[in-house]
Amino acid sequence: MAITVYSRTFKKELDMVQLLNHYSSDNALNFSDFKEFVAFDAECPICNVSGAIVVSEGYSKRTNKIVSQSHFSFRTKDGTDAHKVFCDHYSGDDKQIDSSRDGFIKFGTSGSEITSIIRELVCRGIEHDEFNQEDIRNMRQWFTELRQSGTFSVNYSPHMINLIRASMYSRKGESKYIVDEERKNKSWFDINDEVYRSLRFKYPSLMIDMTNENNSVFYNLVNSTTFTKQAHRLVARDRGYQVYDRRLLKEKYEATIRVAQKITRHHEFLFRKIRGISAVKKNNPLLAVSALLLFVSDWNETTAINKFIKLCGVGKSKNNDEGNVIGLNPFIHYDVWNVIHQLKDLMVTLPDFSNLDEEFDREKSRLIELYKL
Repeated sequence: MAITVYSRTFKKELDMVQLLNHYSSDNALNFSDFKEFVAFDAECPICNVSGAIVVSEGYSKRTNKIVSQSHFSFRTKDGTDAHKVFCDHYSGDDKQIDSSRDGFIKFGTSGSEITSIIRELVCRGIEHDEFNQEDIRNMRQWFTELRQSGTFSVNYSPHMINLIRASMYSRKGESKYIVDEERKNKSWFDINDEVYRSLRFKYPSLMIDMTNENNSVFYNLVNSTTFTKQAHRLVARDRGYQVYDRRLLKEKYEATIRVAQKITRHHEFLFRKIRGISAVKKNNPLLAVSALLLFVSDWNETTAINKFIKLCGVGKSKNNDEGNVIGLNPFIHYDVWNVIHQLKDLMVTLPDFSNLDEEFDREKSRLIELYKL
């Protein structure tokens, strides 16, 4: 259910009470009642569908207390869910719970210090006309259209990520996997890692040409276990979905990182909390406001940075309610997706891995028995 909607008339995101108050105060509106107005005006703040229905508060028959909050429902004429399948509010059996949804940030409800700082910056931007809630809505619409345009399908096993990582380690002259029972007593021992080390000997032709500049992204798998786990998780999560190629956003992503770095250097608190490019890339609220500044600047870095510098000099906002919006980091998991996309491109040159899930399970069972786990 949608607790807030974007009002096309008032050009801001509002909950039921706020929208009703705006409607009641505007004598110029020509509708028979509030419900007719909502059906015409309200838009889902995530997937931008319209045609909302007002759902009143629910009360307990026994205690007469409120048991459900008033909200908005979006239905088609035949009564089915009108939200797009990847929307948080969609409730159909074919709901698409893909990783792109991780990029949405509710500035008004997050309790983190950094999100509160970014929320206050958003309030300043709206108060001083550097952008408005309609711009934020338009950015979400741009992202929705981007997600709908996806033709890339993640159709390989998530085990491929770990197998590629294992293949990049030296084999030390070994021609097969050696079971060493002493290994299982080590703190770093992981039976899944042993399975990947074993399977790599089954595919001796699984060699990545690291002289190819495009393949340099695979070094991330060797350099970071956390990165590898995230890539594995995203492939498992988005497998079978039609998604967009994140590499199309390369220039916009790099510009967003540069602007985000400038923001941290000009803001004392953010400079103390977010050190280094790695920390910048991982901070969703920071990237969300950086991307917003670029979006309203037609992706011009100089214009975006000048907007931010101006906001630094105007003092704190007077109305924090303006920050009760759903922000967006369209570049969520960008570096990890670079690896996922590049691996998909390489699959046509690699051995047949269509049965990798089954092979992994069989080899894991075999090693568990050999290691007496």
